[in-house]
Amino acid sequence: MDKDERFARFHRRWVYIQSALFLTVFLLVTPLFPLTPVAGAFFLAGWGAAAMGSLFFRGVLMESRRRPLRSPVGTVHLITALRSMGAVFVLVLVGIHGGRGGSPEALGVGPFLLAPPAGWALFLLLALVETSDLIDGRLARHLARRGPDAGSAGIPSSFGAVWDMENDSFFALALSFAAWQIVGIPLVVLAIGAMRYFYFLLVRAEGDPVGEHPGYKLFAKSTTATLMIALIVIYVPLLPHALRGAFVYGALGMQAISFSWDLVLRAKTAGSEGRQVRADR
Repeated sequence: MDKDERFARFHRRWVYIQSALFLTVFLLVTPLFPLTPVAGAFFLAGWGAAAMGSLFFRGVLMESRRRPLRSPVGTVHLITALRSMGAVFVLVLVGIHGGRGGSPEALGVGPFLLAPPAGWALFLLLALVETSDLIDGRLARHLARRGPDAGSAGIPSSFGAVWDMENDSFFALALSFAAWQIVGIPLVVLAIGAMRYFYFLLVRAEGDPVGEHPGYKLFAKSTTATLMIALIVIYVPLLPHALRGAFVYGALGMQAISFSWDLVLRAKTAGSEGRQVRADR
């Protein structure tokens, strides 16, 4: 078993643990259980930082002929890590804020609980953190195009794709938690952060389905971008409360369609493979 295969197996176990734990915490932060949102926020911040750190260092060790912290590829990984740092910051902010927002009963949007200066500052900070998703991708593709003649920095990183995906997921989880407790969007917003982890427990699959429809990947990418934009724009102080809810619920609807489409494609692929096996017999 080569290093990439060992890392892939480690990553699947890592995601399974993350999924089971995050979903458990999401259940515990409801009023039906004793764990408070503040405790949940601090726990997720601490656990997330430790888990993302372990994934990072395990991935670095799995990358042959690389020294990530001293190479251009290492710079890409560190830029990507800004989203995890932003996630930890947001969760700690929820804990300090005191978890005063969010109503599990209502479908409307609660009061905007940050004064305009703080709201603008948080919006600009989160927008800046999210730009790392554009920078790291462009830089990684640039380094990959340089090819093997450029040295180890030009070799595409299998770890980089996993690292990018997990940073996106953790950042979305933290933003959905903060949207509930800081902005006051109802409990349903947690589905945005939890859906990916629930989906992994359901199908135990990472990456796009085999034989995907041409429009699926475009829609999935558009959905991810829409989710992140919606979860950041809601901090703009001048935005009407109704628009905050519309942005989040619209993004959540797109996410539900995207995951449902993925399930349909996987079911079709599994059915085709089953028929092929029967035909071969």
